[in-house]
This record gives sequence, structure tokens and C-alpha cells, in this order.
Amino acid sequence: MQRLPLIVIFLLCIGLAYGQDTHFSQLTEENGLPQNFVYGIVKDKRGFIWISTGNGLARFDGEVTKVFTQRDGLPSNFITTSLLSKSGRLLFGHFQGSISSYNGAFFETIIGDTLNSEIVSIAETNGGILFAATRSSGLITWRDDMKTPAFLFPAELQGKIVNQIKIVGNQLITATSEGIYTFQIDNQRLVFNDAPKELMYEDITSLETFNNDSLQFWAGTSGNGLFLLRTGTFTKVTQHVFTPALVGTNVSDIVHENSESLWLGTYQKGLVHLTLENDSIVKKTEHFDETTGYPIFSVNTIYIERPGTIWVGSLSNGLIKIFESRFKHFSTQGTGISKLYGVAGDDDRYFVGTDLGLFQFDPTAENTRRPFIPIPAFSRDPVTSVRFLNNAVWVGTYNKGVQIYYPDKNSIRSLESLKNTRARLFEVAPDRSMWIATMGDGVIHVNQQGEILHHFTTKSGFIHNDIFAICADAKGNVWFGSLGAGLAMLDGNGVLHRLSQEDVFPSHDINAITEHKGIVWIATDGQGYFKFENDQFTHVGPAIESGSPFIKSILVNNNRLWMSMRKDIG
Repeated sequence: MQRLPLIVIFLLCIGLAYGQDTHFSQLTEENGLPQNFVYGIVKDKRGFIWISTGNGLARFDGEVTKVFTQRDGLPSNFITTSLLSKSGRLLFGHFQGSISSYNGAFFETIIGDTLNSEIVSIAETNGGILFAATRSSGLITWRDDMKTPAFLFPAELQGKIVNQIKIVGNQLITATSEGIYTFQIDNQRLVFNDAPKELMYEDITSLETFNNDSLQFWAGTSGNGLFLLRTGTFTKVTQHVFTPALVGTNVSDIVHENSESLWLGTYQKGLVHLTLENDSIVKKTEHFDETTGYPIFSVNTIYIERPGTIWVGSLSNGLIKIFESRFKHFSTQGTGISKLYGVAGDDDRYFVGTDLGLFQFDPTAENTRRPFIPIPAFSRDPVTSVRFLNNAVWVGTYNKGVQIYYPDKNSIRSLESLKNTRARLFEVAPDRSMWIATMGDGVIHVNQQGEILHHFTTKSGFIHNDIFAICADAKGNVWFGSLGAGLAMLDGNGVLHRLSQEDVFPSHDINAITEHKGIVWIATDGQGYFKFENDQFTHVGPAIESGSPFIKSILVNNNRLWMSMRKDIG
């Protein structure tokens, strides 16, 4: 298949796109959430998002929400916090003090409703020791092997409200209504370390560890901004951050994405993003709330799924997913173009085949300039395929056959032998010859001058006259994909192997084929995608994010496998 710039895979609508923009989607009771009050968000090893609410647990696969309640084995329907343990087990805390787990098949109760106090936070050491904090009845500790839990209630925490716990190094940090208290972890015992005097009687509402520093952590407050602390033998405040965005608000959650990015959930002021310098100096503040067009008022929890994708659990507005679109849209409005058929590019030039002919595309164009520049010689003749070869653009037109355009000279060479050919796609072989899939006339193999070397049709025993995918691999094989006749391969000796028709390959509908480092990847219409390696086919699966088996195109770029599906890109 053509190794075009990655931009080719995104021709899903009228226009070309790249860059960044921020969007959101919302999951509420109206589309499957059991309640609009979200208290916990976690992603399991299979990619499901688990959402804790006051009326059940929801599992979201990107499209469908499945709800779990007491009928499915939960000790109660009010889930207040969650954690994915290092062993892959999902852990859930409940409103009346019970703790449950999910092992991928069923729910188990670790401890029942005996404490009559909400589980506010769960944390795990590197050694697999788990701690759960209740609001007012102490701590619970157990190992991830599910052995009998132990109860701890240090004197320093008695009479105080615990809001969150975190593990920093070998210390358990507790955020309370009267400051921060730190404890050394000794197996499943806790030994009091200290409580920084600067925060004594401060209502600490949230904590967050540093990704790149095992001794630093952030602390959010109720009305007094953020504090940066360093622990060790003693715990001390190193910085106080108090921006206008935090005046008079409760910082309910903190997520340290990286050294330049800190996310804050607040009550009544939505989501706040701080751009940092040197991990602590605030350079920029951004608001994601109702005043900026986001359905976020009070935030209870934040979860970063991956860079550029953040989930926000709100109080009354359900679950909100904020994500950066990695595309900038270039509109064809005003050009008259209604269809884009293909794109070809080298290091700094792009050419687009459209229903109105060939256009040069300028991705640096601003709003005041037109990004689509028509090539007059191809005006009004639909261009169905384009491909760069040797500083020239091979152009498949609907009415004038295959032509070669030389952009440096602004000249055209018509290929007499291909003047009646309607090209669907071009594929450049390792020897720089060209394979052409036609519309209804099989496959034509030509040299660099455009002279026909071979013409394969059903009359000569070929699999189909309409081929939708070609890949000339590094071993001298040429792969062909069709809709109906499936997959075939022409080996270096000129022998055609009808892989689908001979039941060697299971799918008869092939949309795309590509090769990377000796591995051939095949996208099918209904059976996911496959790879051919070491002389055998392996069914890799559907697209990971959406689970769709309808893979429309496939491309390897920078060691990443990209796919377009019916509604998604993965």
C-alpha cells in the first residue's frame, strides 16, 4: 500500500486536518450512567472505564455503559472511591465503610459495612500493601492477596476528618480537616512521623504525588489554594500557590500530569488547569467550566487516561471527557470541492485529488490564505488517485487516463498506453516500478517511464478486476486485496496465490494492506486486522479503542499502527 504521509488516513470528511483543539463529551443518566454524581474513575487493564456513582458502578467501553449493583455482588450501590491495584484487581470503597474488589469475573467483599464511615481513599505501596482511609473511623490495611484486613486508628487521626491519603516514598500522607499527618510504613503498621506546623488546622482536601520526585507532593485546601511540600525526616512546605482561580474554593482533587501540567478539581469553580514552569511556578491558568462552555460546575474526581485525554467526575453533571483533537480542519468551503479522493506528499508539498481536479495543498495557510490551490491543467477533470515518484506526481484522472505532473516545471506528460485507464490507486514497488489498481480493468504494472510490463485481469486468471489494496513488499511479493475475492499474493516467481479463495486467509473483503519491517498488515471489512509474519497469518483483532472489526485503512508511522474505522481513528 502507498506509504503516504499520515495525513492520508484522515480523509474522512471534506477537508484536511492536523493540529490541536479541545473538545468534550458527556455521559449522564440520559445515556447510561446510573447517577449524575460521580465519585471515582479508573481504567482497567482491558481498557474499560469504571465509574463510581451513588447509585451503582458503571463500566464504559467507549460506546456502551453496563451498570453493576448489589444484584451483581456489590456490598452497596454507593461507591465513593476506586483504585486499580498493581496486580490488576479493581478495588472499590463504599459509603458505609465496605470495600469490594473485582477480579475480572465477579465481585468480592473484602470488608462489610461495619465501620459506618465512608471510604474516602485507597492507596497501595510498591510492595502490594493496601491502605484504605475512612472519613472518621481510622484506616484499614491488607495485602493484595486478599488476606484478612487489619484496622488502624492512630491517635493523631482520632477526632479528625480524613479527606484523602497518598503514599510518598515509604510514608503514608493523610490529608485531614486539621492539617497533614505523615506516617512511616512498617509492613502493615504505621509509625507517626510528623505534621508540618505551617498547615496545622488547615483543612487539607486533596493530595497528589509527583511523577518524577518520590519525596514531593501537592496539597489542596478549602479556600487557601495549594501547597507544595517535601517529606523525609521532616515534612516542610516549600511553596504556596494561590491564584485568583482558587480564591474561596475547595480543591477537591489534584492530578499532576507532568512537569508542566497540573489539573485541579474544585467545588463550584469547575476544572482548572495550571501550566507550570520547573514543576511549581504557575505560568498560565485555564478554566473549564460553564463560563467557558463546559458542563462542569463542581468536580469530585479527575482521571487522566492518556496525554490529551482527561475524565472529570462531577457532582450533578455526570462524567465529562475532555480531549485534545490532534487535527486542525482545513475547509474546502469556497472552492466548490465536494469530494476528496486521495493525497500525495513529499517533505514539503502536498497534492490532493478531488472531484474538481488536482489541487496543491498548503498546510501553513492561515485564514487569510486559501489552503487549496488549483492546478489549472487538471481543472474540472476528477482526479481519483495521486502518488509521488521521483519528484513527479502520478495523477489518475477520470477522463484523460494516467498523467504525470512535474510541479517544479509545471508541466504534464500524458501516458499514451494508459490514456483510457481510470486509476483507483498507485503503489510504488521497491524497484521504483508502479502498480496501478484500475476501476474495473484489473491491475497494470508499469515501469518508471509508464510503459506497461504486465496487465492482470480476470481474463488472464486474475482474482478480480476491481482491486482496492496493493502492497509491494520488500521480499518481491505483491499483495492484492479486493471486496469479494479477498486476498491474493503474486510471488517473486510470478505465481499467483489465491489466499482467500483457497481458504488460506479467512476474509474475502480486504480494504487495505501495508508492510513495515517485514511484517505485512491486512485490514478487513468485518473481521478486524491481521498480520503476516514468518510465513503465517495471525488475527490481531479489532481496533483496540472501539472494538470495530471494520477496518477501512491501515498505516504504520513512527512504529505506530494507525487504523481508520467506520467512526473512529485508532
